[in-house]
Amino acid sequence: MKTNRYSRGFTLIEVVIALFILGWVLSSAIYMVHQYADERVRLRERFLANQVAWNHLMEHYQQSQRWISPGSSPSLKKKGVDEQAGQKWRWEIKLKRRWDKTSTAIRCKQAR
Repeated sequence: MKTNRYSRGFTLIEVVIALFILGWVLSSAIYMVHQYADERVRLRERFLANQVAWNHLMEHYQQSQRWISPGSSPSLKKKGVDEQAGQKWRWEIKLKRRWDKTSTAIRCKQAR
């Protein structure tokens, strides 16, 4: 039985090109998984930081609406450290009078 010399298998260049394409696809997939994991961590930290800020903003709002008496909430400070999800978060509240003198702007900054 005679075999054709071109039907023996893949050439070296075909194998190299196939491996290059496979490596490129796999590295792209790994990069995407890494990006997803990083973004998930960033979103979790941002969510926790927003919860810390929201808790303190709500305490100030409740006191301004007189839902709670001014002396009943000892945590109405301008800065401090809270623990949220096992992590310590620094926060700071800045109050600024608006130009119309009837309202107040409240800005809360938080960091880990």
